[in-house]
Amino acid sequence: MTSDCLPHQVVLLFERRFWPEDADFFGCLPAPETAPSELGRVRGEFFLFWNLERSHGTPGLICVSSGTFAVSSWHARPVSPECG
Repeated sequence: MTSDCLPHQVVLLFERRFWPEDADFFGCLPAPETAPSELGRVRGEFFLFWNLERSHGTPGLICVSSGTFAVSSWHARPVSPECG
């Protein structure tokens, strides 16, 4: 299995929704000024967000990453003591 096949998901919970109410999911792209030679480095960095508010009633998002970024973030140290 290559690293391109490994999705990584993170759940983010918020006090209130700041994204459009009718959005089931949305994504993001690299900044327009990102050099073509840098696109491979940033590919897969939290590119898709699913809205949890509509399905679970809580203002939250599941963000998805993939590829090399997902592998490196999986091995990274947790950013919060609650994470493990």
